[in-house]
Amino acid sequence: MGLEFFVVIPYLLHGELSSLTVQQSLEVILGGPLTITFWVLFLGFGLLLPLAIELAEFAPAVFSQSAVVARRSILGLTAALILAGGFLLRYVFVFGGQMSKFE
Repeated sequence: MGLEFFVVIPYLLHGELSSLTVQQSLEVILGGPLTITFWVLFLGFGLLLPLAIELAEFAPAVFSQSAVVARRSILGLTAALILAGGFLLRYVFVFGGQMSKFE
């Protein structure tokens, strides 16, 4: 999950300083039809929610130095959310580029 942050943030920063076509595709992602998909579905449910679930699950065991008890249902939910977030990231970047105007 941390690596995905380090992929997305430089892409967004570099895209603003890049060519016109990349800037137009970022407009589709950051202020167009794919905005909700990017911010809510990818960032919220695909990255931040799994991070919060894992922190809530493992932080008490780490701080109290006790054994980690991992529940399969929680781990399965987290894995599914991460996979869905990875798919949505690729979906947004590919279709954002396709939806932008090429001039």
